[in-house]
Amino acid sequence: EELLLKAHNSGSINVLVLRSVNVYGAGMKGNISTLIKLISRSHIPRLPSLNTRISLVGINDVIQAIELSIKCSNMEYKVYTLTDGKIYKINDLEERIYQVLEKKIPAWRVPRFALYLILFFTGIVARALNRIGLNLPSIAGISSRTYRNLVTDNLFDNSEACVELGFEPNETFYNSLPKWLRG
Repeated sequence: EELLLKAHNSGSINVLVLRSVNVYGAGMKGNISTLIKLISRSHIPRLPSLNTRISLVGINDVIQAIELSIKCSNMEYKVYTLTDGKIYKINDLEERIYQVLEKKIPAWRVPRFALYLILFFTGIVARALNRIGLNLPSIAGISSRTYRNLVTDNLFDNSEACVELGFEPNETFYNSLPKWLRG
């Protein structure tokens, strides 16, 4: 972004930056994708009771924002955050994933401290296996950072993109999940 800002300030190009938060959709990567994989394989207990809230955005809404930004040729340098406008609780996302995958929701929740230890040591094992040439995709992105992401709010506001670009998110994680999980 710094290079783009310099080019914009020199008059070389017009720049509009779109910062998409956690993107969901077919082929997605990251913690939610890992959670989906683990739930689908019945490899994990239920998460602890968490009040963590996050912002998300669907891939189709990101595409819409890109199309809108292309039409804004005379914009001043501007950075827009893209979300679908909803606030999601981690435990609600987990429950919806179980429902869509038609998996039985485990009766007990892993204690919060135990979750930290599991993620910390899984991260160590994943890195060690990766160093010797064994990459296990189901645990590749798990680490103590995963724990921080699970227990820390990650909220963003898309109101500027909505007002100034005309961005109108059309999907939510809940209504999109069945479409791209079941194909």
